[in-house]
Amino acid sequence: FERLRTKLFIPLENIAPMLFLTATCTRCIRYHFEKLIGVTITHSHWPSVREMTNRKVTLDVKYTTQPLHYVTIQLLHILKPSEDNGLPQKVIIYSNSQKSIIEFTEKVELFLDSDSTLQHLDAVIIHGKMNKLEKGRYINYFIHPRVEEDMNIRLMCATSGVGNAGIDSSQVRCVIRTDFPPTQLDIIQELGRTGRNHDASFENYSYNIYISIEQFIYVYERIHDPREKILDEKYRKEQVDDLMEVAKLLGSTSRCYFEEIETLLGNPASDLSAVGRCNNCP
Repeated sequence: FERLRTKLFIPLENIAPMLFLTATCTRCIRYHFEKLIGVTITHSHWPSVREMTNRKVTLDVKYTTQPLHYVTIQLLHILKPSEDNGLPQKVIIYSNSQKSIIEFTEKVELFLDSDSTLQHLDAVIIHGKMNKLEKGRYINYFIHPRVEEDMNIRLMCATSGVGNAGIDSSQVRCVIRTDFPPTQLDIIQELGRTGRNHDASFENYSYNIYISIEQFIYVYERIHDPREKILDEKYRKEQVDDLMEVAKLLGSTSRCYFEEIETLLGNPASDLSAVGRCNNCP
């Protein structure tokens, strides 16, 4: 990589002005950016925890080996015509792998087809093996429907690697994750896909995570799978560390999830008290 970097990046003077902007940043991202580019950031504006706060959404974590049961209950609540109360009626469902998201989408579509009031609704799938044009086209179908048929696309089912950032729509009312999140950044990105309108409130918008020990073990074993193209053992260790941080976050029964997330993003620690937006709040 060192040889490649000398070809990719033009040598700079010892002191050269550079501007690095990002919507989501952590100390880990900053560290890797400095190592990758070969620079040291000397001045930065890092918003306080209060500035980074987003508490317009309820964050609900549930242990289950049958997430489909809970997902169908949510879909009925959000998509039923009788629930047309002026609130958005679109849902994003995330999973870790192409295989799991395709299988889960097929089950959801069977559920929609079995209900006379929902059978006209459709879902789109986005995963990493699609090319850029396909992904963009399906995202536009979901976010910016232009013809009547597209109006019926109320669900987007995606793998987290390609669908948890940049989908900014005020029409998304609920985000659901059916697999164990590999990193806290996945949680942060997915949480940010809903509640994106100014009058959003935690009573009406939610981010739901369904976890199980089996899912955790699957992600852990995938990281250590020798067939995975991970040549750097340090990177493998970072993946394990990220996974364990998620396990500690979601396994906690006392600390507010939002306080944990705000501490990760903010500097240096949360100065806000728990306010009843997650499982652990009073």
